[in-house]
Amino acid sequence: MAKVVTRLEDGRELRGFDLQDAQVKSIGDDEIEIIGSTAHMDRDGEVLDPAGWDLKNFKKNPVVLPAHDYHQPAIGKAVNIKIEDGKLVFKIKFPPEGDNPLADVYRKLYKGGFMSASSVGFLPIEWVDGDGKGKSPYRTYTKAELLELSLVSVPCNPNALLTAKGVEKAVHEGVLNSGDVKIIMEYARKAVEGEKDADDSKEQGDPAPAGNEDAGQEEEKKEDADDTGTAEPEVKPEETEKIYSLISELKAQIEVLEKEIEDLKSKDIAPKHYLDVDVGIADKRPALGKDDLLKLAKGAFV
Repeated sequence: MAKVVTRLEDGRELRGFDLQDAQVKSIGDDEIEIIGSTAHMDRDGEVLDPAGWDLKNFKKNPVVLPAHDYHQPAIGKAVNIKIEDGKLVFKIKFPPEGDNPLADVYRKLYKGGFMSASSVGFLPIEWVDGDGKGKSPYRTYTKAELLELSLVSVPCNPNALLTAKGVEKAVHEGVLNSGDVKIIMEYARKAVEGEKDADDSKEQGDPAPAGNEDAGQEEEKKEDADDTGTAEPEVKPEETEKIYSLISELKAQIEVLEKEIEDLKSKDIAPKHYLDVDVGIADKRPALGKDDLLKLAKGAFV
């Protein structure tokens, strides 16, 4: 199903519908044209009927967000939107360089062709369920209200921006500098540590419960206190290189493990599944628990 990316105060679910490898056309210095959705079935077996789009409210506030992140300022606005040949097409204008550092990063990545995924945030209004067998969709949204468009690395996953292949390539080609990488790291750090998504409800974008004004005031005080703290240290080029060296090492380890799996499969006694390997072999590999993975994720930002 189209994933739930947030909930409105009245309980309605805002869903995200992803389009990988969307067609992106660079226009001028600060604009791109990108396809937001098509009539094709997605990986979850769902379809958005282009004829059913309600664009009225979106045109009043045509925001473009980073990965459905409703806690971040918009990184752009749609200056034109149209339905053409069964496709929802957006013309996006980015803010002037320097006004929004995160928007600057996305502009470089999308205008340079290093990233091309998009995702529409919408409210389902009417739909028809199917059996999902063969080429038949599991669900077809016949009417939906568009609320926002998101530019995404891995849809609805902000911290995945740090390790996206397009980002790594952009750094190696000099399109992104150390300052850009610092911005990405800070964005990812907040996502990993839970400053943005502290729990499951916040991850879905749930608003604070009504009548809990005191909690909101406490949060504002905390943010004000954070603003008076010391500034984040500048990320040096050698630290940036160290991060990408770590990423390369992890990729190499994955390749070694994949080769071991293939070697096991080629033997007559090889099990059908990797987790079924002999206990003696498995014992040589230390288990990774949830805390270990969290430490590994946080370790890149220490």
